[in-house]
Amino acid sequence: ALVDYMLDEAKRHFPKPNFIIWTGDTPAHRKYTQEEFINTMKTVTHAIKQRFSDVLVIPVLGNHDMEPANSFPDDTEQLLTYRHIYYLWKGWIGDEPE
Repeated sequence: ALVDYMLDEAKRHFPKPNFIIWTGDTPAHRKYTQEEFINTMKTVTHAIKQRFSDVLVIPVLGNHDMEPANSFPDDTEQLLTYRHIYYLWKGWIGDEPE
């Protein structure tokens, strides 16, 4: 997959960066289901952890990471999505949500 190639090349050129800023907009810019989004985020999170396990990662959700784009709704369905992301990222962002 493209993400694997990109991360392999990043690791080859920068084997031990001081930190990584993951700027979001991870899924394809099209309509997608919550399940597709979560699976994409799992795939990318695990790929980064596999290659850069000892590097500080600062992940951010981008404006295309929620459906519809440019929105971060606070309804119950989206809260489940946020919870999934929290569990994927808590090793990077801390386990005490503010």
